[in-house]
Amino acid sequence: MSATNGRDDAAVAGLIIGVTLAVVATLLPVVQVTGSSGVLTMTAWQILPWFTKLKVLALAMLLAAAFLPQLARWRLPVAAFAVIMVFLPSIAAFITAMNAWSDVRAEIVRQTGNRAPFVHPGLANFALVAAGALVAWAVWRLESRRAPDEAPATAPA
Repeated sequence: MSATNGRDDAAVAGLIIGVTLAVVATLLPVVQVTGSSGVLTMTAWQILPWFTKLKVLALAMLLAAAFLPQLARWRLPVAAFAVIMVFLPSIAAFITAMNAWSDVRAEIVRQTGNRAPFVHPGLANFALVAAGALVAWAVWRLESRRAPDEAPATAPA
């Protein structure tokens, strides 16, 4: 609850931890496939690298909007985009792994040797839910404790 120069330390810590957790979750398995030779795990980075790079860019934009006063009025739209992008690559990777006509599914079938492998969500999804909740809470707290002389995000320029 301490604030240094108008900055809420708990919100900043929550934002940094949430962004770090979202980036680390990129390297955790988002899809697990049970096959005849064991469990095959795949990360969002392996399945959708460009989508995952867009997620990291959105998180970097969020950190810039949170710390640069010039971008404070864009904090809410950037935060909404970043929170959506935390989940989107993981959801898209899971759907791609389930889609029978995707190249990812063909690779899963080839690697597991099973024509109908059981695909289930991986460990990264739990980390992404925690990261999304932390980022949303931190941005809400930063916005609710904004100085009264700062223009709100919805005010016209």
